[in-house]
Amino acid sequence: MIYLMNDLREDIFYNVLRHELVHVYIECYGMCQINWEEEVVCDFVAAHLVNINKDLQKIREEMKKERDKDE
Repeated sequence: MIYLMNDLREDIFYNVLRHELVHVYIECYGMCQINWEEEVVCDFVAAHLVNINKDLQKIREEMKKERDKDE
């Protein structure tokens, strides 16, 4: 579960959310115990960045639907 402050500016909110999604991916793929040297970081980002951004976009769309529904 990810908790974020709800009073962040939208651009900051989504940067923080993206950051937290990376933590989720790291945990889900069992990468917590890895020595994060530069090549490991590059490999992880190359393998998962597209999916992280897709997840971020899905979350943004769902949040927009919720906001629109509440208005």
